[in-house]
Amino acid sequence: MVTYKKTNIRHSDDDYAAYLYCTIFDVPEDRDDYNPRRILDALNTISEREQKVIELRYRYGKTLSQTGDEFGLTSERIRQIEIKAINKLRHPRRIRDMSIRQIEMERDSYKQKVAEQEAVILELQRKMDRLVIIAEKHGESIDGKETPDPRDILELGIEELEGISIRLFNCLKRAGYNTVCDVYYASSIETLRKIRNLGKRSLDELLQHMAALGFEDWVNEICNEGGAQ
Repeated sequence: MVTYKKTNIRHSDDDYAAYLYCTIFDVPEDRDDYNPRRILDALNTISEREQKVIELRYRYGKTLSQTGDEFGLTSERIRQIEIKAINKLRHPRRIRDMSIRQIEMERDSYKQKVAEQEAVILELQRKMDRLVIIAEKHGESIDGKETPDPRDILELGIEELEGISIRLFNCLKRAGYNTVCDVYYASSIETLRKIRNLGKRSLDELLQHMAALGFEDWVNEICNEGGAQ
């Protein structure tokens, strides 16, 4: 572990950044959760005079009096400038930018969001593919009846479901499910189970309605995924 002394001259940018970080944040000198380049970048966000004061004091080990001579200012005025500069560097936004750990957390969060978005896209594509299969059956005769166009079915309002109970209707409406399409694009059986006041009987009724509309595969799939009976 390197031991820093205020009288040392730190020719290396990394040494300067490390000493500055450990000193102004009063942390152990062997901390490695910061990015030296970002510390130097943070310095560029304060005024040139503040940068120079910090450099003279922390890079070249100048005293307040010696630093004051460089600017023609008193030691007290240099102390005030130094404190102001350090307070700026301690701002939460600058601390976040300096921290490797924060950068890694933001990177991991971004990756997680991308993965979640990709999963949503894949799920939507899977459901679209299933609709294509249903649409290909459009016009075929089943028990003497022509298979309806699934696009027309998806546009049906839930109030148009034949024989829908008042309880199921109210539950779906309050939850923002206004059309068959809204139900079809529910991500899982668990999503439907979370609908307020939607009990097992109402859920079973909803699944029966969807199956009757030609979405048997959808019903079977989400039931199997969620362990529904």
